[in-house]
Amino acid sequence: MFTKTIFNQTISYSITDAGVHLINDRFLHLLVKKHPKKGVYKLAEILKKHFNEINQRPLQISLESLVSEIWGHYFFEKIYSSFRGVLKLLFFNKIVNRLDISLQEYDCGERGFDPNRRMWNLLSKCNGLFSLLLTDEHSSQDIKK
Repeated sequence: MFTKTIFNQTISYSITDAGVHLINDRFLHLLVKKHPKKGVYKLAEILKKHFNEINQRPLQISLESLVSEIWGHYFFEKIYSSFRGVLKLLFFNKIVNRLDISLQEYDCGERGFDPNRRMWNLLSKCNGLFSLLLTDEHSSQDIKK
């Protein structure tokens, strides 16, 4: 397990032979909530660099696709959380349990290991549009720069 502090949030993650795995906790949520553009791009850059150092090869996920996947997991969870209780009421416990388990980590794997890689690659083509809808918080340090 590794940690990296980005915009005062300590992000925990692991690295495997075919991907990176972000621990889904309040620190990751705060980073994405407060710094969805600068913070998530910085995180993706760090993950790619660290993967290269550990595995002695580049991560076969583009920066844009990795950013897209982090945003996708985060915003899916926000929507899912609103409907989780309804799904449980409708006796979809198996689906709810599966989603709860899958949301413990954001698994970002290379093609062949991540069945959703093609979708994230496709969605990454819209990152510019998505980023128009996102705003980073500005700290006093940002204003001084």
